[in-house]
Amino acid sequence: MKKVKIIFVFALFSLFSCESRNEKIKSYWKYIEGYHFGDFLNMKDGKWDISSDTIYNNWVPVAVVKEYRTGYFGSENKLLLKHIDSGKLGLYTDKAN
Repeated sequence: MKKVKIIFVFALFSLFSCESRNEKIKSYWKYIEGYHFGDFLNMKDGKWDISSDTIYNNWVPVAVVKEYRTGYFGSENKLLLKHIDSGKLGLYTDKAN
């Protein structure tokens, strides 16, 4: 019975502490390589935004999120974007939360 209570508390805590993928992407991103959408993407300022898997710049769709990799143990998160018109890929790293 004690194990069930511990598992329940852990499950409840994990449900409340989970951010959606889009909320995690709403951060500051620095260009690494590939297609260049800009040196720095500030997803918190309103110029850049995300809805579903589409990235918008001033309300114009410009990219699709191909992959979001969570960094563990001090490594940074990575964001792989695909340009809508050309299909080229650009890689960005998370610089702050």
